[in-house]
Amino acid sequence: MAVMDRLDLVEAAREVKQVIFFGNSAISICGLPSAMIVGSKFELMRIFQNAFKNSLEAGATTVTATFARPGDRIEATLADNGSGMTPETVVRALAGGFTSKATGTGLGLKICRHVVSAHGGTFDFQSRVGEGTTLRMNFPAAPSI
Repeated sequence: MAVMDRLDLVEAAREVKQVIFFGNSAISICGLPSAMIVGSKFELMRIFQNAFKNSLEAGATTVTATFARPGDRIEATLADNGSGMTPETVVRALAGGFTSKATGTGLGLKICRHVVSAHGGTFDFQSRVGEGTTLRMNFPAAPSI
């Protein structure tokens, strides 16, 4: 089991943008300046890495990660303007084992959904062909210290 600590979800997304994607200007991070949750930084960074990579590989020229705090939850919404997917493709992608990439495993979204669930969160994924994709994750906010 991964080590669970207080961490800033916004900072995790920023770190992935800078370190993995070399500050790619297509990726923007907005909303809350920080969003504290309890979780595994490594596992949560993998979600951002996977989502940003999928968006860019789907032809997105803008990928926006927005952070909000509705009540006692932290919401992270990742929206892109990539090629999008049909409803059938979304179902297949979330089930795992399906990929449209030459070198993909088709496990990325299934793993992301599992990681969010293991952090007490919810995972919503919507996509429309020609319009893009939106991934919404909702986590319990960390208690104030």
